[in-house]
Amino acid sequence: MSTLADFVQESGALKAVVARTDGTVLDAVGVRPGDREVLPRAASIALRLGKVVEQYEGMGAFSGIWMQFEEGLLLVQELGEEVFLIALAGPGASVGMVRYHINRVLPELARAYGEVPKEQGGQDEVALLEEENPEGT
Repeated sequence: MSTLADFVQESGALKAVVARTDGTVLDAVGVRPGDREVLPRAASIALRLGKVVEQYEGMGAFSGIWMQFEEGLLLVQELGEEVFLIALAGPGASVGMVRYHINRVLPELARAYGEVPKEQGGQDEVALLEEENPEGT
Protein backbone atom coordinates (compact mmCIF):
# COMPACT_ATOMS: atom_id res chain seq x y z
CA MET A 1 0.00 0.00 0.00
CA SER A 2 1.31 3.47 -0.82
CA THR A 3 2.06 6.16 1.71
CA LEU A 4 -0.75 8.27 0.25
CA ALA A 5 -3.21 5.39 0.60
CA ASP A 6 -2.08 4.90 4.20
CA PHE A 7 -2.65 8.59 4.87
CA VAL A 8 -6.20 8.45 3.44
CA GLN A 9 -7.05 5.36 5.46
CA GLU A 10 -5.61 6.63 8.76
CA SER A 11 -6.74 10.27 8.53
CA GLY A 12 -10.34 9.68 7.52
CA ALA A 13 -9.86 11.74 4.37
CA LEU A 14 -12.18 10.72 1.52
CA LYS A 15 -9.60 11.32 -1.18
CA ALA A 16 -6.14 12.74 -1.63
CA VAL A 17 -3.96 13.90 -4.51
CA VAL A 18 -0.26 14.68 -4.69
CA ALA A 19 0.47 17.08 -7.54
CA ARG A 20 3.20 19.31 -8.86
CA THR A 21 2.72 23.05 -9.09
CA ASP A 22 2.38 22.70 -12.87
CA GLY A 23 -0.75 20.55 -12.32
CA THR A 24 0.84 17.16 -12.99
CA VAL A 25 -0.74 14.55 -10.72
CA LEU A 26 1.89 12.27 -9.17
CA ASP A 27 -0.49 10.09 -7.16
CA ALA A 28 -4.16 9.96 -6.25
CA VAL A 29 -6.34 7.88 -3.94
CA GLY A 30 -10.13 7.75 -4.00
CA VAL A 31 -10.57 10.27 -6.81
CA ARG A 32 -12.92 10.32 -9.78
CA PRO A 33 -11.50 10.92 -13.27
CA GLY A 34 -12.37 14.64 -13.29
CA ASP A 35 -10.80 15.16 -9.86
CA ARG A 36 -7.32 14.68 -11.32
CA GLU A 37 -7.75 17.91 -13.26
CA VAL A 38 -10.00 19.99 -11.00
CA LEU A 39 -8.37 19.41 -7.60
CA PRO A 40 -4.84 20.54 -8.59
CA ARG A 41 -6.31 23.67 -10.20
CA ALA A 42 -8.33 24.52 -7.08
CA ALA A 43 -5.31 23.83 -4.88
CA SER A 44 -3.13 26.03 -7.07
CA ILE A 45 -5.51 28.95 -6.48
CA ALA A 46 -5.42 28.31 -2.73
CA LEU A 47 -1.61 28.15 -2.79
CA ARG A 48 -1.39 31.46 -4.66
CA LEU A 49 -3.66 33.07 -2.06
CA GLY A 50 -1.42 31.79 0.71
CA LYS A 51 1.70 33.11 -1.02
CA VAL A 52 0.10 36.56 -1.42
CA VAL A 53 -0.70 36.72 2.30
CA GLU A 54 2.81 35.47 3.13
CA GLN A 55 4.42 38.15 0.99
CA TYR A 56 2.29 41.16 1.92
CA GLU A 57 1.34 40.48 5.51
CA GLY A 58 4.66 39.21 6.85
CA MET A 59 3.05 36.13 8.40
CA GLY A 60 6.08 33.90 7.88
CA ALA A 61 6.53 31.12 5.36
CA PHE A 62 3.37 29.64 3.90
CA SER A 63 2.93 25.89 4.36
CA GLY A 64 -0.74 25.04 3.95
CA ILE A 65 -4.34 26.16 3.84
CA TRP A 66 -7.71 24.63 4.64
CA MET A 67 -11.24 25.53 3.61
CA GLN A 68 -14.42 24.52 5.39
CA PHE A 69 -17.56 23.65 3.41
CA GLU A 70 -21.01 22.52 4.53
CA GLU A 71 -20.18 18.95 3.61
CA GLY A 72 -16.49 18.72 4.41
CA LEU A 73 -12.98 20.14 4.24
CA LEU A 74 -10.35 20.82 1.61
CA LEU A 75 -6.77 20.92 2.87
CA VAL A 76 -3.74 21.85 0.78
CA GLN A 77 -0.27 21.28 2.21
CA GLU A 78 3.07 22.02 0.57
CA LEU A 79 5.34 18.99 0.54
CA GLY A 80 8.22 20.96 -0.93
CA GLU A 81 8.94 23.72 -3.41
CA GLU A 82 7.16 22.04 -6.33
CA VAL A 83 4.84 19.41 -4.82
CA PHE A 84 1.71 19.65 -2.70
CA LEU A 85 -0.88 17.41 -1.07
CA ILE A 86 -4.62 17.95 -1.50
CA ALA A 87 -6.91 16.15 0.94
CA LEU A 88 -10.71 16.16 0.99
CA ALA A 89 -12.53 15.01 4.10
CA GLY A 90 -16.22 14.52 4.75
CA PRO A 91 -18.62 16.43 7.00
CA GLY A 92 -17.67 14.60 10.20
CA ALA A 93 -13.94 15.24 9.80
CA SER A 94 -11.98 17.32 12.27
CA VAL A 95 -9.49 19.80 10.81
CA GLY A 96 -7.20 19.15 13.75
CA MET A 97 -7.13 15.39 13.24
CA VAL A 98 -6.58 15.61 9.49
CA ARG A 99 -3.77 18.15 10.07
CA TYR A 100 -2.30 15.82 12.70
CA HIS A 101 -2.17 12.99 10.17
CA ILE A 102 -0.73 15.30 7.49
CA ASN A 103 2.05 16.40 9.84
CA ARG A 104 2.84 12.78 10.75
CA VAL A 105 3.22 11.68 7.13
CA LEU A 106 4.55 14.92 5.59
CA PRO A 107 8.29 14.07 5.60
CA GLU A 108 7.65 10.60 4.19
CA LEU A 109 5.33 11.95 1.46
CA ALA A 110 7.83 14.65 0.55
CA ARG A 111 10.61 12.09 0.13
CA ALA A 112 8.34 9.68 -1.76
CA TYR A 113 7.53 12.33 -4.36
CA GLY A 114 11.04 13.67 -4.81
CA GLU A 115 11.04 16.65 -2.47
CA VAL A 116 13.24 17.48 0.47
CA PRO A 117 11.01 17.88 3.54
CA LYS A 118 10.89 21.41 4.89
CA GLU A 119 12.52 21.79 8.29
CA GLN A 120 9.91 21.94 11.02
CA GLY A 121 12.07 23.93 13.45
CA GLY A 122 12.77 22.98 17.04
CA GLN A 123 15.50 20.38 17.55
CA ASP A 124 16.70 20.53 13.93
CA GLU A 125 17.55 24.22 14.31
CA VAL A 126 19.56 23.56 17.47
CA ALA A 127 21.50 20.75 15.78
CA LEU A 128 22.31 22.99 12.81
CA LEU A 129 23.65 25.75 15.09
CA GLU A 130 25.87 23.27 16.90
CA GLU A 131 27.28 21.97 13.61
CA GLU A 132 28.14 25.48 12.42
CA ASN A 133 30.13 26.16 15.58
CA PRO A 134 31.70 22.82 16.66
CA GLU A 135 34.23 24.51 18.97
CA GLY A 136 31.47 26.06 21.09
CA THR A 137 32.95 29.53 20.65
